[in-house]
Amino acid sequence: MSNKSNIYISKKCPHCIKLLGLLGKLPELRGSINILSLEDNRDMFPKIIERVPMMISNGEVWNADELFKILEQKLRERSNIAQQEMGQQAEKARMESAGQQAMRQQQMGQQQMGQQQMGQQQMGQQQMGQQQMGQQQMGQQPEQNTEGMFDGYTSSGSDLMFASLDGNDNIVSDSMYESIGGDNNGMNNIDVANDGYLSKKANKIDNDYETMMKERGEIRPNRPR
Repeated sequence: MSNKSNIYISKKCPHCIKLLGLLGKLPELRGSINILSLEDNRDMFPKIIERVPMMISNGEVWNADELFKILEQKLRERSNIAQQEMGQQAEKARMESAGQQAMRQQQMGQQQMGQQQMGQQQMGQQQMGQQQMGQQQMGQQPEQNTEGMFDGYTSSGSDLMFASLDGNDNIVSDSMYESIGGDNNGMNNIDVANDGYLSKKANKIDNDYETMMKERGEIRPNRPR
């Protein structure tokens, strides 16, 4: 349709009223079409207009069937465009929602990872602190008080019940031990071989053996020894 299109109608025609309803759904055609009614503009109707609705555009005549067909086609195109726009908007909204959801999930994952790392760091710091505290406690254990432990022990050996360790072997005056084969601080050496102890022990063994044999009846009385 050109900018010089005139549509001729009658206010009493139901088809013209329907046509006006279709035109109302196509606001983009406003300003490009002139509506002329038979009741108001009878003198302006060309002789070629024998019925309504009809249109003349650039000298070409459009009857009612052609008018409804072109207008309904434009409505379908408009509806398709609207649906496409709605679909595009819905897809855009879906993509934005998916992107926002992915971003939220990523942020949540980063937060969880940060919390895990923070928890691990805190646990590591706690363990390190406990280890350091344990080491400090071990290092701060009180030293054993050795004062008085060696009371009575002197380097001279005078208070000892045994010999001193400073190399002086002559400090055994108060000792419970007596030197063997050495200096006994003026004591005479004992003659073990001639003190009669061994002969007495041998006689005792013989008497014990003779008594045991008598009890077994294996020797006669008055047997020469």
